[in-house]
Amino acid sequence: MKIPDKVKFLLILCSGLIFFMTGCVDTSVQTIPDQIVYHSQAKIVNLVPATGGGTITATFDGKDYTIDPGQEAPGDGQPFIDFISGTKSITVKNANTNFNDLIPAQTEYKMRLFVVWDTTQVNHLQIDTTVITPDSLQIDTTVVLDSVITSYDVLTNYQRYVWQKKGTSEGASLFPSDTIQIAIFNGSPDLSVSQLRLYGGDIDETVSASAEYKGNSGYVKFGAPS
Repeated sequence: MKIPDKVKFLLILCSGLIFFMTGCVDTSVQTIPDQIVYHSQAKIVNLVPATGGGTITATFDGKDYTIDPGQEAPGDGQPFIDFISGTKSITVKNANTNFNDLIPAQTEYKMRLFVVWDTTQVNHLQIDTTVITPDSLQIDTTVVLDSVITSYDVLTNYQRYVWQKKGTSEGASLFPSDTIQIAIFNGSPDLSVSQLRLYGGDIDETVSASAEYKGNSGYVKFGAPS
């Protein structure tokens, strides 16, 4: 059976188009990498007082940091420690303790690691005695043997994503103009926080900010003078 010339022409045309289409490559598309490496950022805060051993040496992500009570590392104004996200080991040493903890660092988060301590008094033995004096006077005495157990812990407080920065569209909601945002972490076993007062100059404002021991108030906003 003879194929009409019109059909032959269409077959040749379609074959040419298919060859042309399969030979095109979109060079504007970026190549997908074999592996995507995510990072997190952290600072280490020492909330252990002198009575608990004071200054600590923290080993984190292969580096040692010496941190005095009430201070953080890297210090004020210094950039956060940048490391690959995932579970990380932290070792804390001072005059009273040497312990290791695992930190689950979430992907692309900026965080602070708070080293805290607590004490618990434990009664081990109570001895009750009765003494009869020569004049038949009865004296009851009690001796309690106890000790104080000190415990240390590392608590993770996530702050925001690392790409949420001041002056960017992603960080606009976190850095509104003429506004101060403060978060309280309570590392003291002796008190709880219920309010936060910011004062000085032409500002004097008090807001509710609940934070129990080892707890975080979350961010609270204050109107800031220009």
